[in-house]
Amino acid sequence: MTATPLADFYEILQLSPRADRDTIERVFRHLAKRYHPDNRDSGNADAFSQIVEAYRVLTDPEERAKYDIAYEQLKAAQWRIFDQDTTRNEVASDARIRSAIL
Repeated sequence: MTATPLADFYEILQLSPRADRDTIERVFRHLAKRYHPDNRDSGNADAFSQIVEAYRVLTDPEERAKYDIAYEQLKAAQWRIFDQDTTRNEVASDARIRSAIL
C-alpha cells in the first residue's frame, strides 16, 4: 500500500469487508470486463487500474490483513465524531457533524 490516502477497496469492488476470496474473484472478473480499456462501450483505464489494485490487495492474505487494520482504524476515526464524548460542546459538535456529512 502507498502513503496516499487509503482507498476503499471494498467500495471499489462493491463488496462487504467480510467477502470471501471466491466472491472477490467473481466480482473482480465482472468489473474487469466492464472497465477494461479495450471495452469500447464502458472501458475506463483509471477505474480498471483501481479494480486491479483492489483485487491484488484483497486476494493476498498478508496484504489484506494489513489493509484491514488500516481500514478499520480509518472507519473508527470517521465514526468517532458521532460518539458521546465529542458532544460536550454543542457548537463544536455541530461543526464536526456538518463536516462529516459534507
